Amino acid sequence: MTSETDEEPSWDSPWGKGRPGWHLECSVMSKRYLGEEFDIHGGGRDLIFPHHENEIAQSRCANETNSFANYWVHNGFITLSNEKMAKSQGNILKIKDFKNKYNGQVLRLALISAHYRKGLDWNEKLISECEKTLSKWYSAYSDVHKSTILPDELLDPLYDDLNTLRYVPCRVHKRVSSRLPVQDLVLPHFPLQLWLPSLCPLVALILRSLTRSTKISIRPNARTS
Repeated sequence: MTSETDEEPSWDSPWGKGRPGWHLECSVMSKRYLGEEFDIHGGGRDLIFPHHENEIAQSRCANETNSFANYWVHNGFITLSNEKMAKSQGNILKIKDFKNKYNGQVLRLALISAHYRKGLDWNEKLISECEKTLSKWYSAYSDVHKSTILPDELLDPLYDDLNTLRYVPCRVHKRVSSRLPVQDLVLPHFPLQLWLPSLCPLVALILRSLTRSTKISIRPNARTS
């Protein structure tokens, strides 16, 4: 139900003006833009119940289908120095503010340093370590001038529920370290945005290999189908 002063969309009903609940809204939007059944549904892990369970139940019943989404990608939460982020606490991390201070690729590496289903604590130590890691990666960077398919051995962790936590230290670091000098390398004294974008060819190769493979397992629809 909605009040007379509510500016949200509403429709007439026998009980007065109102609109469907948010569970039903999401079912309707999914059907309109993705169809009655689709591949990947994402969201925070706090939405598994009751929101996603309701979406599944009402969508499968209304559409008379055997499934709703084939894979569910539920992400963990980010804390800030071990404190839950909340507007009331004034500790909300805004990407636009972060990018004024750090390069966007530092942000991306920090985010994939934990498995997407797990929590991640955001702090200065994490940022510092990611900057050093990227510096080492780029010291071993070389241009790729021909099509390359990355071997499955290298990509196996990504096929396993996008396990970036295992992929980065066990695969990328191992490959890069074999080409590095003994001493640690420090970040160059010029803007990161001038040299970090060259990571794109590596990312493109990873994505190309992933799209050519049928081995990816993100988490089949077990109880949330």
